[in-house]
Amino acid sequence: MRNLGKSAKRLNARNLSNACLISIVAIVTSGCSGGSIAIIGTNELCADWRPITVSKNDQLTEGTATQIEASNRTREVWGCHATEAQAG
Repeated sequence: MRNLGKSAKRLNARNLSNACLISIVAIVTSGCSGGSIAIIGTNELCADWRPITVSKNDQLTEGTATQIEASNRTREVWGCHATEAQAG
């Protein structure tokens, strides 16, 4: 067996972890797709994936607020326009 340094071992562990995660996501999501792949444009994606807004009267846990913020920020990564989700 090769003698790997700590950083190489961490990199290998991270690569293995990422590969496992990708495999799990592929397996889990394949049940949803029925075995087919749908290709849609950014406009269609963004029309269906609307930003989540929060009212001043909403009572959210920190975890839920973090998930909402992550969803809204991820829209930008996929090419959707940035939105200002203001409290209403």
